[in-house]
Amino acid sequence: MKTFSNAELADIIENDGIGYAIEWTVGVERIEDPDTREMWAQARTLLGTINQRCFDARALAEDNAP
Repeated sequence: MKTFSNAELADIIENDGIGYAIEWTVGVERIEDPDTREMWAQARTLLGTINQRCFDARALAEDNAP
């Protein structure tokens, strides 16, 4: 399995955008640097939580629309 250095991650982030890279392009287990790996895992969790909160709020707003 290919792993990625921080420099390679910078290229991926530049091409895909950081949110997409974290959520879809690079799995945590593929990151070489342990500190970056930990932050990546935290960011993936936070992005998922933010995503869910926003979609839940939109659904509630649509349900309450006249």
